[in-house]
Amino acid sequence: MTAPAKDYRSHMLTTTISLFAAQLLLTPSALAQGEARDLALDAFEVEFFRHGVAMSDSDLSKAFSAACEKGYSAACNRVSWLDEQGRPDLQEALNVLLPSCDAGEPVACVVVGWANEAIAAKAREADRDRYVKRAARGYKVHCDGGFAAACHDYARTLYDYPFLGADPRAAVKRWQDACNAGMGPSCTALAKLYTEGGRGVKPSARDAATYAEKGCSLGHPTACAITAEAQSSSWDVAKLDATYGGLCDDGHRSSCWKLARTYFDGIHPEPASGRTQGLFERACELGHARACFEAGRHYGDGARPDDAKAADYYLRACELGAASGCSAQVDMILAERVEGSIKSALPAFELACEERESAPACAMLAYALIEGVDIPRNAERGKELLHRVCRDESSDPRACATLGKVYEEGIGVDRDRTVASKFYRWSCARDEFDSCMSRGDLLVSDVGVRRDDHEALNMYQRACEGGIAAGCRKAGDIVDTATYVKRVLPMAEDFYTRGCDAKDAASCLGLGRIREEGIEGTPDMTGAREAYDLAVQYGSLDAKRRLAKLLWNGYGGRKDKKRARQLSGEACQNGDPVACRGPQFL
Repeated sequence: MTAPAKDYRSHMLTTTISLFAAQLLLTPSALAQGEARDLALDAFEVEFFRHGVAMSDSDLSKAFSAACEKGYSAACNRVSWLDEQGRPDLQEALNVLLPSCDAGEPVACVVVGWANEAIAAKAREADRDRYVKRAARGYKVHCDGGFAAACHDYARTLYDYPFLGADPRAAVKRWQDACNAGMGPSCTALAKLYTEGGRGVKPSARDAATYAEKGCSLGHPTACAITAEAQSSSWDVAKLDATYGGLCDDGHRSSCWKLARTYFDGIHPEPASGRTQGLFERACELGHARACFEAGRHYGDGARPDDAKAADYYLRACELGAASGCSAQVDMILAERVEGSIKSALPAFELACEERESAPACAMLAYALIEGVDIPRNAERGKELLHRVCRDESSDPRACATLGKVYEEGIGVDRDRTVASKFYRWSCARDEFDSCMSRGDLLVSDVGVRRDDHEALNMYQRACEGGIAAGCRKAGDIVDTATYVKRVLPMAEDFYTRGCDAKDAASCLGLGRIREEGIEGTPDMTGAREAYDLAVQYGSLDAKRRLAKLLWNGYGGRKDKKRARQLSGEACQNGDPVACRGPQFL
């Protein structure tokens, strides 16, 4: 917004001769100070969005600079009440402005009153009344001193907080007096009140229209928007666009949003290509979180995606508190469409998760909290977040797998292998084959969970089918050793073969051993020799001794005593005491 702010807060007329005379005697420096005060109040009202009007950040910075240059010193310190994301913080503004308020400066006291109300909203019930009363007292002091903006806020507190004991009609009367004296926001407050009705006030379309028109004539965009809302059903698209578009240009972000949604939802066709997107972007510039998200979707999902622009708008939406924007930002990071990480975009992951907008955000945040590498470790909270993501067999398998590990190892929670087994089962059901292995290992361990070799065999078989060679070998071991199941060597051969084909040395060793024993009752020394040879290639120490025996004796092929001595010697040197006796004694 480049044009000067409209003056919609003309001060109430002073009825006492003494105050009127005092105003006539103001010095030029005092007049300059009054101008600085009005500029500062304009800027503070926009900064903390008191009357539905916003500015771009650059324009607002200029507004504070103008007040500062005119001599309002507190306006020079804007940076001191902005947080790390550049958002205004009323508590910090209170700290900056309290000395000026204590010195009797009315604008500072009004902002301090807003801050006290904000504190009251978050305070315990026992403390709430104290902060509200403190704000109301400050407003009254300066209202009685003739400061119209304070009168507006004093009337508002009397009406909004019944525990103050004021008759609502007294608050309405104060608004009426302020409105009649040229206070646009008070006219707007009355227009809203008569539109919706409230304490001591019945809805009245006529009174609502009267006050809205007066507020609009005083230059208050929200009042103009109320008038438009009551009349726009019969307007054509040209008038609709001119009215709401003009209010949007004046910084009334709700009008930008309403007009954009009118076109976006197809209620009216947009008058020109790009008008809808332009309105979303303008509303976003004015701080409308949802508009930032919609602007981002235009660039992220359009016919010609622009990931950089989409990410910028999603980030803005997220910073303004829209969880949908945070979720979209997280999705772009996880899809590697833009740069980012849990460390660099932690607020986005946090809000998207907390508002239940993104299960992946919760999962990634949980992993980071458990690992404690990119962000401070908090395993207990990580576990809680994983429970949001892993709720049943249809859940994110990796989250369920991690939750199984949390309970198996007691990370941020008491160790419970039975619960761990459940989460591994859910993850395995979604083809997270490492979880199949983990559950199989739990079931054969007989530690903290009832042993079940049949179910463990099922788990290892799924892992084997999923390409995990160790799963094939462990499935083969179960039906080979037959501790709690029936021994089925053909089945064991099949598992061992699949594991050996995947270059698992232990599977090849098992295959050689059962072939040497005889799968169908007759030893297959040739097959055993081939399997042991592969096991040796893949690093099995036991296979060297077993192959040495077959080579020395010529079982399954020609004798090769030289290699037999070499293999038994290598096995001996690497810790196999049986091989140290030599191949002739194996």
